[in-house]
Amino acid sequence: MPRPGFAPGRWKVELGCLVAALLGCALIALSTQRWGLGLSHDSTEYIRAARAILASEDVDMVSWPPLYPLALAATGALLNADPLQVANVLNALLFGCVIYSAGRLTVKYVGKMPLPLYLMLILTLFGIPLLLVGLMAWSETLFIFLSLWALASLERYLAEGSVRALLLTALAVALSVLTRYIGFALLPWGALMILDANRDRVGKGVGHAAAFLAISMAPISIWLARNYLLLGAWFGPRVPSEQGLSDNLGLVFGGVLKWYVPWRIGNPSFGYTSLGAVCGLLMGVHIKTWWPRLKEDLLASVSLVLFAALYLALLVVTASTTTYDTLNDRLLSPLYVPITMLLIMLARRALGPYVRTASSRAARLLLGAVVVIWLGVLVRTTADATITFARNGGGYASSAWRSSETVEWVRQQIDGSEARIYTNGPDVLYILTDMAGEMSPLRQPLDEPELDDPLAALAGHWPEEEAYLVWFGRIGRQYLFDVEDLMQVSNVELIARLNDGAVYRVTRW
Repeated sequence: MPRPGFAPGRWKVELGCLVAALLGCALIALSTQRWGLGLSHDSTEYIRAARAILASEDVDMVSWPPLYPLALAATGALLNADPLQVANVLNALLFGCVIYSAGRLTVKYVGKMPLPLYLMLILTLFGIPLLLVGLMAWSETLFIFLSLWALASLERYLAEGSVRALLLTALAVALSVLTRYIGFALLPWGALMILDANRDRVGKGVGHAAAFLAISMAPISIWLARNYLLLGAWFGPRVPSEQGLSDNLGLVFGGVLKWYVPWRIGNPSFGYTSLGAVCGLLMGVHIKTWWPRLKEDLLASVSLVLFAALYLALLVVTASTTTYDTLNDRLLSPLYVPITMLLIMLARRALGPYVRTASSRAARLLLGAVVVIWLGVLVRTTADATITFARNGGGYASSAWRSSETVEWVRQQIDGSEARIYTNGPDVLYILTDMAGEMSPLRQPLDEPELDDPLAALAGHWPEEEAYLVWFGRIGRQYLFDVEDLMQVSNVELIARLNDGAVYRVTRW
């Protein structure tokens, strides 16, 4: 029987979640006070789309769903400010919502025991992948919040079977897919869980699953149809991936393990294998004691397990067939809360026998000290990253980019001119100078994939008129022809050599 006062009351749970959420909001707000949110190529597209929405102009974005730009536009409209200036306000609020939702979800799966709840709140507040996406103008934080909302609503449906809970789940999933295309993983997840919950009433289960899918898919179907009409492609232009399945699985394993084992290991394979062996040995000693209860936990949290499995499966498969960012903390971040929650359940069952059978107070203190040191290392890692970001900013919003000689030269010498600008960084020009630039020629044009020699095809045709070529040295983009390549098919004249790039005048032969 639980000790009196061991399980906190509902108001204590709410207070703990609320305090952690407010701390999360403050963390994002303070870290972005000087430089704003970090910016990348995706960020510039979101900002561009949000500005177009506010100006009632056409939105030409197809490679990303529209909900995050809509949220940026709505925040800008409410605060009467440019979306770029208020993006940190939106992300701070969303980060707080993620922390609060994670805490409330922990209570659903683990109960009102204080240690798992407070541990989850700490790990969410200081989780590196969550902080990373919260500090950048990316859609992941919104997606994570919506996915947690979907998890909570589905759990309510599983408990009540009510139409209201079903509709809330469908709405959360619909919005998730409108935030990131990877949200399609939530469609089979929700349908399978609804069918399983009604396995004794097949007709009701099929009807509810069909309603769930119809509501969840309706908004994104309209968006995809619009994309196809605009570009002839459902998800925008895509190219085959160069990463194999085994490569991506290795990236997932190493990336996830790094969240919880932040220490640098000289030989990662040997170190992680040794760590796994030690943990397996410790848990194996009491497997007969903790496994039955852990099995009960996993069966009670099957929606959490299935969510993580389907998200991970779709992510790995698409990353192995289509080129996009390497699987990193950003793309894996939606798994952080579900995996952390499952690990807390595992630790509660596996370490419980040691805590209960420890013969001395010293043994309990030793175990507590290990946990505190581990949390201290995680918090220190997050604190260092946050302080670095607060001092220097992130991505295109960093101090290095804002003081770029090439950007400053373009701003002073070309701004206001009607000359055409080609560049390997049109996103940089747009977000830092508000100037329009065109991407310099691709090694393999997406609209003409059948070309045998794309470089030779440019001779005598590119550029159509005299133009500038602005080349940023710190941008890679190997899929573009470099300056030396373009010199073989056009007249390329150096105008200015800067410390981080160069500017050329180009004319066709």
